[in-house]
Amino acid sequence: MIAKTTLPTHDEMLDRLKSVDADPHMIERFYPLLLTKAGQEQTGIGLAITLQLAITDYTNNMPPILAKVLQMRLPQFVEAIIEDPQTRADALTALDAN
Repeated sequence: MIAKTTLPTHDEMLDRLKSVDADPHMIERFYPLLLTKAGQEQTGIGLAITLQLAITDYTNNMPPILAKVLQMRLPQFVEAIIEDPQTRADALTALDAN
């Protein structure tokens, strides 16, 4: 059985993301891409895909190093967003496979 969890509400998820990085540009441009999933049920793999797609959208026409920096920080975002241990582990495993 694939583990699923309900993501935090919009405001709670935003607060958690800000605890990882409170940069105004991230809050204004990157986090809204993730907040579309707030309150929804997700698998770890689903959230890993959401994070990867958000990075691709956010870093479009930006220096490639920015995408690499965000890739390195993905585990921090996963830890902040997902409370369920199995769903978190699934997301981290999926991200590590990239």
